[in-house]
Amino acid sequence: MLSSRFTDVGAHRARDIALDAVAVLLLWGIIAVDLATRPLAAGQSVSTVTAYLLAGAISVPFAVHRRFPVVATVLSDLALIAYALDRFTAFPGYATFALVFGVGLHVGRVRALIVYLLGAAGLIIALTLQPSGVATASSWISTVLTVTVAWLAGENLRARRLRRELELAEAQRLAQQRADEGRRAVGEERLRIARDLHDVVAHSMSVIAVQAGVAHHVIDERPELVQQLRAAGLRVDVQHLDDTGGLPAALDISAYRVVQEGLTNVLRHGGPVARLTIRLSPVMLLVEISDTGRAQGGSAPHPAELNTAGSGHGLTGIRERAALFGGTVEAGPLPEAGFRLVVELPLGPSVAAR
Repeated sequence: MLSSRFTDVGAHRARDIALDAVAVLLLWGIIAVDLATRPLAAGQSVSTVTAYLLAGAISVPFAVHRRFPVVATVLSDLALIAYALDRFTAFPGYATFALVFGVGLHVGRVRALIVYLLGAAGLIIALTLQPSGVATASSWISTVLTVTVAWLAGENLRARRLRRELELAEAQRLAQQRADEGRRAVGEERLRIARDLHDVVAHSMSVIAVQAGVAHHVIDERPELVQQLRAAGLRVDVQHLDDTGGLPAALDISAYRVVQEGLTNVLRHGGPVARLTIRLSPVMLLVEISDTGRAQGGSAPHPAELNTAGSGHGLTGIRERAALFGGTVEAGPLPEAGFRLVVELPLGPSVAAR
């Protein structure tokens, strides 16, 4: 980032130097052409090499007007006065106009005002030194008016440019602030959801694990467990439950989540009895949940019976969890009544590493 800034600054500086150099050549060229083509008036001197050299001396300070505006103006004024003392024919004020405009555009207001006053003073002295009849009232008015317009134009453009830069900087700041607030809001929302999921899932999984395990081991001795499930509107019939201890943590949590989603769907949409089967082999963990279906005239059918692809959020979540482990999901209505969900989660080195 820092190196790119230095590169940008260097590129801008090189561009400014090149532009100022071109401007110097143009200013000198204008005076040189004027020296070569303008006819002499009474009291004016013939154009010599000195005239062209002084024309260059008047124009060259423009090359450093961005860094040394006052010094550049003083040097240009001295060359201008020397030029006027020799009474050469061409008008040398173009360089002063450009210098006053450039300083007004690129430099602060105080120094721009100083350069304007110095430039106007140099032009007035140069006009005063002209032969009688060369500097007319029109020349005086147009010269003073032009240097004033150049100063005001530079100041106006600089103020407008600064205002645009401030507006752009403010717009970028607001955009960055909105982006930061958006990222912060997303992060906070994700953190809140993560906390909620952690609390809800951890509690739900614990309840399901305890209910399923206890139902398998003590269903005959503890009928009140059955009573709690019936009170919730669902009876869980554990057909087969292998020992699933030692599973990788990620797979263990996903299996619990599958059980939770499956039993929740049965409780909401299925029959009064849910059959839960969990089998563990050396290569596969199988989870099967089925229900007996609702009686005729009951509520709406199981949503998965309407779309076996699983458009509900529950089945979608189950499919996504199974896909993480390269597993498969089969879900669909049973021939007689009810619904059956079978999830196979393969075991392997890639799963154990998670």
